[in-house]
Amino acid sequence: MIDSEKPKSNRRIYGSLFFLLATMVLIFFLSFQVVQRGTFLSGPKIPEPLPTRLNVALLKSDYTSNFFKEKRHYEQILSKWKTFLSDMEIEHQDITDSDLERGELGEFTVLILPVALCLSDGERSAIRDFLSEGKGVVASWAIGSRSQEGEWVGWGFLEEYTGSKFADYLEKKAAVWVTFIGNSPLSVGVDPGFRMELYRGQEMGIIRTSRDAYWSDWSLNPQTITEEPNSDVAVAHGNYHEGRMVWFGFNVTEVIEDSVDQMVLKRFLLNAIHWTGRIPMSEVWYWPGSYQGAAVFAQDVEHQFENSANAAKILEKEGIPGTFFCISDLAIHNPDLVKTFAEIGEVGSHSDDSQVFKGQPFNLQLKRMKKTVADLKKIIGVKVKGIRPPQELFDEGTLKAWATVGGEYLFANPNFKKAVPELVTLEGNLLKTLLGKKVSLVIIPRVVIDDYDVFVTKSLTNKEEILRLYQMDFEKIYNLNGLYMFSYHSQHLSSPEHVEILASMVKYTKTYNLWFATAHEVSRWWKSRSKISTEIYKISDNRLILSVKNLNSGSIANLSVVVYLPRSPKTLEIKSDFSHIPSPDHHLEESKLVVSIETLNPNSIQTYTIILQEVFAESLRNPPYLQDVTY
Repeated sequence: MIDSEKPKSNRRIYGSLFFLLATMVLIFFLSFQVVQRGTFLSGPKIPEPLPTRLNVALLKSDYTSNFFKEKRHYEQILSKWKTFLSDMEIEHQDITDSDLERGELGEFTVLILPVALCLSDGERSAIRDFLSEGKGVVASWAIGSRSQEGEWVGWGFLEEYTGSKFADYLEKKAAVWVTFIGNSPLSVGVDPGFRMELYRGQEMGIIRTSRDAYWSDWSLNPQTITEEPNSDVAVAHGNYHEGRMVWFGFNVTEVIEDSVDQMVLKRFLLNAIHWTGRIPMSEVWYWPGSYQGAAVFAQDVEHQFENSANAAKILEKEGIPGTFFCISDLAIHNPDLVKTFAEIGEVGSHSDDSQVFKGQPFNLQLKRMKKTVADLKKIIGVKVKGIRPPQELFDEGTLKAWATVGGEYLFANPNFKKAVPELVTLEGNLLKTLLGKKVSLVIIPRVVIDDYDVFVTKSLTNKEEILRLYQMDFEKIYNLNGLYMFSYHSQHLSSPEHVEILASMVKYTKTYNLWFATAHEVSRWWKSRSKISTEIYKISDNRLILSVKNLNSGSIANLSVVVYLPRSPKTLEIKSDFSHIPSPDHHLEESKLVVSIETLNPNSIQTYTIILQEVFAESLRNPPYLQDVTY
């Protein structure tokens, strides 16, 4: 009995030893991979950040409060600010007009002036002195336009503070929006072209050569306060002597109570306080490398299907990839042409038969999508990833049906709020049953006119007028650092009589610093970018640590990270904290640093040390009034 137990015991022992040895080998292998890749578990020990030093003062002005007929209006504005500061865990202290007049600002580093309409001469002097000491000021609306008694004194102090030529209230209209521009410390974490809606009040605009956000209509077109150019500025930042200032021409209580708009407001205000308080900030650049914007030439291939060949020839000649959304019931009768589309770009679906998806039962939508995907795959040999719903209309069932058949993105215009794609996560019992997991889709908006608007809605015929209209739309999106979707149809712009307009626009856009891509490439980039994050913090007065995290399962190439520094160094050094990774290329412009990362490995964190060397004296670079800072 005892002897018969020995073999089993030995097997258990050998099995345990084998498992232990296999585990050690696996750990060694994973450790080797981790060290090679520079992932979460490897690398040198990162120094602890310095405590964030933000000492914030909030002006509670009796002068301004006494001017308002209804003091509760002013109290509501102050209350909104206090709630925001509390939500962001920013400690602050209220100060009075007398405190400010006496210059008793102690160790404060940032001064917030909510609707500081009425200021005394002493307060104006104290604000100037505070900025001259290298501190920061965040102000809103008609700052200093009235005396302490409430008498009108003009826009002089506001123009001095903002470095503007002119200021005035906006013309009264039914609705107004603030559109944020990318590439600014105030828009970190805010998508380019985000359109924030306001309840109507007495909003202000200024004339200034640089801006962080502008007054716009729903379609992101600038709304100016005069006939002069650059008179649409709603938000601005800059330097005053050695200090930093931010101004915006609306009150915080005027932003609509929409959760997304309120979230963007909070992020903007936090950025304003951090920038003026010299807290470094960073974010992943919107597009690969150093491209300032992206462009997709997307054709709906439907009526007069054969016309699409005219556009394909132009794109191929110019070396521009095209995206062709085909109605599959028509595509199966033109297989050679559809194969040509795949060779010079991407083929997507424009549905099976041009009928609108929105409102149809889910099962019918799913059946139609399975059919269009299968029909197009028979032609080009691969499954299509994108769809352009007919008439740009879709509902939740459309999204879930497209995700179910393996789709990755939709090109449509669902009341867009930004000039870049949007990532949406789909959940619910239906998807769990069909796919067993959460899925994400990219929605690519069209925020400009297309050829249907030109030829049908507007009935335009003059080719020069049409071309200029297209160019203005393009420049609007490019200046936002957004995605320009040039949308056109086989029966309109691809027709022989109009295709030269397309050729002109292709040549025109090629003169700009653009990433030309297919819609699928854009959607993949945007989805990958959403899984990359950055952090930046100080470990000494002259040393920063930049951390870039990639949560993608694949490598990311040609990535840029923008860093807004606490001051403007004359020179700096940046080096990788991993010995096997070379120091990255970088470009420095004032206090903005762009770090170019050649490759970021999957599931990894890469860290860099930034050493600020010689630093400019702000007062030597700026005269005793604010200068525009263009980023």
